[in-house]
Amino acid sequence: LIVKSAEPHEQSMPVRGDECTVHYCGRLESNGVEFDSSEERGEPACFTLGAGQVIKGWDLAVATMQKGEQARFTFSSDYAYGESGLPPKVPANTTLVYDITLVDWKAGSDLWGDGGVRWKTLQVGWGDAMPVDGGTVLCSLKVSTNNEILDEKEMLEYVVGSDELGPLSRSINRILPEMITGQKVQLECSGDYAWGDGTYLVELGLREVVQILDVSPGQDGSIKKKRVVKGKGVDMPRDADDVLVAVEGVFLSGGGTAPGFSGRKELRFKVGDGEVCDVIEHAVVAMVSGERAMIICSRPAACIEPKLGLKAMSSCQKEVNLMLALLRVKSGHLSEQTPLEERLTFASARKEVGGNLFKAQRYGLALQRYQAVVELLGGDHSEHSADITRVCRLNAAACMLKLNDNVGARKACSLVLSDDPCNVKALFRRATASLALGYAAESLCDLRTLLAEDPENREARKLLAQAVEEARHETDRSTELAAKMTKALDGQTAQEQARRAEEERHIKRPGQVMSKAESEAAWEKAME
Repeated sequence: LIVKSAEPHEQSMPVRGDECTVHYCGRLESNGVEFDSSEERGEPACFTLGAGQVIKGWDLAVATMQKGEQARFTFSSDYAYGESGLPPKVPANTTLVYDITLVDWKAGSDLWGDGGVRWKTLQVGWGDAMPVDGGTVLCSLKVSTNNEILDEKEMLEYVVGSDELGPLSRSINRILPEMITGQKVQLECSGDYAWGDGTYLVELGLREVVQILDVSPGQDGSIKKKRVVKGKGVDMPRDADDVLVAVEGVFLSGGGTAPGFSGRKELRFKVGDGEVCDVIEHAVVAMVSGERAMIICSRPAACIEPKLGLKAMSSCQKEVNLMLALLRVKSGHLSEQTPLEERLTFASARKEVGGNLFKAQRYGLALQRYQAVVELLGGDHSEHSADITRVCRLNAAACMLKLNDNVGARKACSLVLSDDPCNVKALFRRATASLALGYAAESLCDLRTLLAEDPENREARKLLAQAVEEARHETDRSTELAAKMTKALDGQTAQEQARRAEEERHIKRPGQVMSKAESEAAWEKAME
């Protein structure tokens, strides 16, 4: 029911995505009791039409109104608050009457502030993940002009910040970080924000923020996990858990299936025992049950797996991609609440597994075993527990040195030395890591302490010679840098003195007729 019509010149009506401002008064149809009013608050309500920010009846009703129009609408409970109601003011399954005035509406928002791109929300999102610059997203895209669709993609993988979409990229890169999963927007692009010959409508939907994780043991990017399908829950497999995975495909980055791949196969194994290739071991502990992911490996040798027919991967020069699904996880690990004797027996067994993996030069897997043991026994301070923890930390440091994680190795050794200051292995491994990081002085200190404990240690003496040489070079470099800084400073001082002297020549002192520079110029002229 129209209570007051809009002015004759107000002919247009808002559409989905437009920003609407309304005043309203809501009453229960059954008894006329008022339960909400923007007029009483003295502040109108603002919302995006069709974005699900208000009750369904409002989205439908306001879309029929013109600016300045006042109308009365009756909404059944299906178009209001439904079975849940709005306690305590609105009972369940209640029909409502609203008096609504469309105060104003605007066609979306100005993305850049210059009118070149206007945007509006077509559909609100439901997730909490937001894209970041450099991140990968899955989105839908439709580009049209003059009612002609130029391009339409339901599943587009796009890197935020790239220029893959030509002149539209700039605006898409601007709006994506403000979107959440499930949201859909419309961009109205013109001028330099499109192709300069008209207005283009871009419908952009954010389907998913693609999660790409570095799961390589040394965090060197050699093994990455790109999630394709979300799994259930947040718990990931732990050391000694029994898992069932499906390897659905193995492909080379340049295209085609990896040589020898025998087709989809399910593999059952115990996490951390090294029963399958390194790439599967490292990937599965970063997945949750039900998840499917593309595993991207730049070290083909880590993908050698006879059970899959992958025997000749060492000679492969291309990146290897494995489509992996985690089908089932059965717990095999112990918790910190397990009785100590059981934990100690379990920890000793897993330490031995780590030792076998280290001998097989599978340093990443060995490292994970040692770290898992330290975590399991971390809260206990008995002598037996402390001994196992110390050995595992030392072995973990050895793995880290092999993986070029010198920072981690230093930290692991320091934890051992905090309880055992003269531990020879910890001193040697920390000295090795310090020297690799360029801390020659710290390396020398550890080596001298070590040799005081073990004077005949040949490896320590050899490393000491290297540390002394590096320390000498470090001193030379510091001396050279200091000399350069002094020279630069002296040069700046001389330049400043010359500048001031020149300024002095042009200054007239009280009582002087000419400055020194003018006097010299006049003298030279008189002598010509």
